[in-house]
Amino acid sequence: MKSRATPFSAEAIPVLADIHGDFRAFERVVAEIDDLGLVQPPLLLGDLLWSLDRTAEPDRVLDLVMRHRWLALVRGNTDEWLVDGTLATMSPADAEEVAALDRMRHFERRLDPPQRHFLRTLPLTHGFILHDRVWLAAHASPMSTMKGLPLGLSVEIARQRMTGVEIDCLVTGHLHRAFTQTLGHVLHVGVGAVGRHPFDYDGIADFAVLDATPSGIAISHQRVRIGQRPAERANVAVPLPA
Repeated sequence: MKSRATPFSAEAIPVLADIHGDFRAFERVVAEIDDLGLVQPPLLLGDLLWSLDRTAEPDRVLDLVMRHRWLALVRGNTDEWLVDGTLATMSPADAEEVAALDRMRHFERRLDPPQRHFLRTLPLTHGFILHDRVWLAAHASPMSTMKGLPLGLSVEIARQRMTGVEIDCLVTGHLHRAFTQTLGHVLHVGVGAVGRHPFDYDGIADFAVLDATPSGIAISHQRVRIGQRPAERANVAVPLPA
C-alpha cells in the first residue's frame, strides 16, 4: 500500500494497546500505521490475547505480534495471567467470564515453548527519549499491570502508582480510553484500545502517535473504524477488574 502524505516527523512513534484477541482490528490498525509512513516502528502496550468475545483469535494475534517489528513491547495484566499461574486460581461467577476463562485455559495449554518464553519475558515498562523528554511506557502504571491512572484519580494515589520514577511523560493503555492529562509535572497519555470487550465495543479502534514539533510534544489520537463484529451479540458482560 502506498503511504499517504503524513504530517508527522521522523521521530514520531505510534503506540497501541489492548488487542484482546481482536485480530481483525489489530490487522487493520497495523495497516493504518503502515499507511501513515512513519519512520519509527510501533510501541505495543500489552493485553494482547484475553477477550470476553467468542470471536477472538488469540492464535493469529500472537503470531502477528511475534512476527512484527516493534520499537518495544510491555506486558499487560492478562498477558501475565497466561504464564504466572493466575488462570488456575480464577473462579469467576459471571457466565461470560467463565466461558472466556475456559477459552484462555485451552489457549494456554496450546502455547509452545517459544510463545511461553515470549510472554514470560515481556518487561513491565520501557523507557525512551522523545524531543529531549524522558518517557516511560507501561500497560497500566509504573507500579503494576493492573493499577492504572484514570482521569480523576487523586494526587496521592497517582503518586503511589508512579512509584517515584523520574520522567517527563508517561504513555499507557489498560483503561480502554484515549486521553491526555497531567499528573503533577508529568504528561500522561492514554492511547485507548484496539480490541474492546463486548460491554465497551463501539466499532472503533484507537491508537496514538507521539511526535516532536518545534514548539514541543504533539499527541495525535487516531481512531479507525472497524465496524460490527461478525457475530456481535446484544448481551453484555460484567467487566473484569480494572
